[in-house]
Amino acid sequence: MEKDIERVVADFTSATVDVYRELTSLKSISMVKEAEKNEGNIVTVDGCAVILGFDGGFDGRFLLNLPFSEALRLHEVIVGESVNGINDEVLFTVSEMGNMIAGNAVTRINDEFKGANIRLSPPSIFVGKDMKFFNFGTRIYDISLKTCDCLIRINVAIKER
Repeated sequence: MEKDIERVVADFTSATVDVYRELTSLKSISMVKEAEKNEGNIVTVDGCAVILGFDGGFDGRFLLNLPFSEALRLHEVIVGESVNGINDEVLFTVSEMGNMIAGNAVTRINDEFKGANIRLSPPSIFVGKDMKFFNFGTRIYDISLKTCDCLIRINVAIKER
Protein backbone atom coordinates (compact mmCIF):
# COMPACT_ATOMS: atom_id res chain seq x y z
CA MET A 1 0.00 0.00 0.00
CA GLU A 2 2.87 2.38 0.80
CA LYS A 3 4.24 2.04 -2.75
CA ASP A 4 0.79 2.80 -4.16
CA ILE A 5 0.53 5.95 -2.06
CA GLU A 6 4.00 7.04 -3.14
CA ARG A 7 2.92 6.53 -6.78
CA VAL A 8 -0.18 8.70 -6.23
CA VAL A 9 1.96 11.46 -4.69
CA ALA A 10 4.39 11.19 -7.63
CA ASP A 11 1.47 11.53 -10.08
CA PHE A 12 0.34 14.76 -8.39
CA THR A 13 3.92 16.04 -8.43
CA SER A 14 4.55 15.33 -12.10
CA ALA A 15 1.11 16.71 -13.04
CA THR A 16 1.97 19.95 -11.25
CA VAL A 17 5.26 20.30 -13.13
CA ASP A 18 3.70 19.41 -16.49
CA VAL A 19 0.67 21.71 -16.20
CA TYR A 20 2.75 24.58 -14.83
CA ARG A 21 5.20 24.29 -17.73
CA GLU A 22 2.40 24.06 -20.28
CA LEU A 23 0.46 27.06 -18.95
CA THR A 24 3.44 29.33 -18.43
CA SER A 25 5.84 28.11 -21.14
CA LEU A 26 8.43 28.25 -18.34
CA LYS A 27 10.75 25.28 -18.52
CA SER A 28 12.68 25.96 -15.33
CA ILE A 29 10.61 24.27 -12.66
CA SER A 30 12.10 21.46 -10.65
CA MET A 31 11.68 19.58 -7.41
CA VAL A 32 13.67 20.98 -4.52
CA LYS A 33 13.62 17.62 -2.74
CA GLU A 34 11.75 14.35 -2.94
CA ALA A 35 8.27 14.13 -1.43
CA GLU A 36 8.66 14.27 2.30
CA LYS A 37 6.18 12.70 4.70
CA ASN A 38 4.79 15.28 7.10
CA GLU A 39 4.69 13.54 10.48
CA GLY A 40 2.24 16.05 11.97
CA ASN A 41 -1.37 16.75 11.16
CA ILE A 42 -0.95 20.47 10.43
CA VAL A 43 0.04 22.13 7.17
CA THR A 44 0.85 25.87 7.27
CA VAL A 45 0.78 27.95 4.09
CA ASP A 46 1.01 31.59 2.97
CA GLY A 47 -0.43 33.15 -0.18
CA CYS A 48 -3.07 31.42 -2.29
CA ALA A 49 -4.02 27.83 -1.45
CA VAL A 50 -6.22 25.76 -3.77
CA ILE A 51 -7.67 22.60 -2.27
CA LEU A 52 -9.41 19.76 -4.10
CA GLY A 53 -10.68 16.63 -2.43
CA PHE A 54 -10.64 13.27 -4.15
CA ASP A 55 -12.27 9.94 -3.41
CA GLY A 56 -12.53 6.47 -4.85
CA GLY A 57 -9.71 3.92 -4.71
CA PHE A 58 -7.73 6.57 -2.82
CA ASP A 59 -9.35 9.23 -0.62
CA GLY A 60 -7.72 12.51 0.34
CA ARG A 61 -7.00 16.00 -0.85
CA PHE A 62 -4.55 17.96 -2.98
CA LEU A 63 -3.33 21.42 -1.95
CA LEU A 64 -1.47 23.81 -4.27
CA ASN A 65 0.17 26.78 -2.53
CA LEU A 66 1.42 29.79 -4.50
CA PRO A 67 2.95 32.96 -3.05
CA PHE A 68 0.90 36.10 -3.80
CA SER A 69 3.53 37.31 -6.29
CA GLU A 70 3.36 34.05 -8.23
CA ALA A 71 -0.44 34.08 -8.31
CA LEU A 72 -0.32 37.57 -9.86
CA ARG A 73 2.36 36.54 -12.35
CA LEU A 74 0.49 33.39 -13.26
CA HIS A 75 -2.67 35.40 -13.92
CA GLU A 76 -0.76 37.82 -16.13
CA VAL A 77 0.87 35.01 -18.13
CA ILE A 78 -2.33 33.01 -18.62
CA VAL A 79 -4.91 35.78 -19.04
CA GLY A 80 -2.64 38.37 -20.58
CA GLU A 81 -3.44 41.21 -18.22
CA SER A 82 -1.71 42.44 -15.10
CA VAL A 83 -3.55 43.47 -11.96
CA ASN A 84 -2.39 45.37 -8.90
CA GLY A 85 -3.52 42.89 -6.32
CA ILE A 86 -5.33 39.68 -5.60
CA ASN A 87 -8.88 39.90 -6.92
CA ASP A 88 -11.62 37.49 -8.01
CA GLU A 89 -10.11 37.02 -11.47
CA VAL A 90 -6.72 36.08 -10.04
CA LEU A 91 -8.37 33.66 -7.62
CA PHE A 92 -10.32 32.09 -10.49
CA THR A 93 -7.10 31.68 -12.52
CA VAL A 94 -5.25 30.05 -9.61
CA SER A 95 -8.27 27.87 -8.81
CA GLU A 96 -8.50 26.71 -12.41
CA MET A 97 -4.80 25.87 -12.43
CA GLY A 98 -5.30 23.70 -9.33
CA ASN A 99 -8.27 22.05 -11.02
CA MET A 100 -6.21 21.32 -14.15
CA ILE A 101 -3.35 19.84 -12.12
CA ALA A 102 -5.64 17.64 -10.02
CA GLY A 103 -7.59 16.51 -13.11
CA ASN A 104 -4.35 15.60 -14.86
CA ALA A 105 -3.12 13.68 -11.80
CA VAL A 106 -6.40 11.83 -11.33
CA THR A 107 -6.40 10.78 -14.99
CA ARG A 108 -2.91 9.33 -14.51
CA ILE A 109 -3.92 7.56 -11.31
CA ASN A 110 -7.09 6.10 -12.85
CA ASP A 111 -5.07 4.87 -15.83
CA GLU A 112 -2.44 3.32 -13.57
CA PHE A 113 -4.75 1.79 -10.96
CA LYS A 114 -7.58 0.16 -12.89
CA GLY A 115 -10.81 0.34 -10.94
CA ALA A 116 -9.65 3.19 -8.68
CA ASN A 117 -12.39 5.40 -10.17
CA ILE A 118 -11.13 8.52 -8.38
CA ARG A 119 -13.36 11.59 -8.58
CA LEU A 120 -12.54 15.19 -7.68
CA SER A 121 -14.48 17.71 -5.65
CA PRO A 122 -14.73 21.29 -6.95
CA PRO A 123 -11.76 23.46 -5.94
CA SER A 124 -11.81 25.78 -2.95
CA ILE A 125 -9.35 28.64 -2.66
CA PHE A 126 -8.06 30.33 0.46
CA VAL A 127 -6.00 33.50 0.68
CA GLY A 128 -3.97 34.64 3.65
CA LYS A 129 -0.85 34.41 5.71
CA ASP A 130 0.05 31.67 8.17
CA MET A 131 -3.05 29.61 7.27
CA LYS A 132 -3.21 26.28 9.03
CA PHE A 133 -4.94 23.19 7.68
CA PHE A 134 -5.49 20.29 10.04
CA ASN A 135 -5.98 16.73 8.78
CA PHE A 136 -7.16 13.69 10.74
CA GLY A 137 -6.17 10.16 9.86
CA THR A 138 -4.18 11.00 6.76
CA ARG A 139 -0.68 10.50 5.47
CA ILE A 140 0.53 13.93 4.42
CA TYR A 141 3.29 14.52 1.88
CA ASP A 142 4.97 17.88 1.26
CA ILE A 143 6.63 18.69 -2.05
CA SER A 144 8.44 21.93 -2.89
CA LEU A 145 8.95 22.98 -6.50
CA LYS A 146 11.33 25.75 -7.51
CA THR A 147 10.72 28.06 -10.44
CA CYS A 148 13.16 30.77 -11.46
CA ASP A 149 11.28 33.24 -9.24
CA CYS A 150 9.66 31.43 -6.35
CA LEU A 151 8.90 28.29 -4.41
CA ILE A 152 5.62 26.51 -5.10
CA ARG A 153 4.41 24.00 -2.54
CA ILE A 154 2.10 21.10 -3.06
CA ASN A 155 0.72 18.92 -0.35
CA VAL A 156 -1.06 15.60 -0.81
CA ALA A 157 -3.00 14.04 2.06
CA ILE A 158 -4.26 10.47 1.67
CA LYS A 159 -6.54 8.82 4.19
CA GLU A 160 -5.09 5.80 5.87
CA ARG A 161 -7.05 2.58 5.59
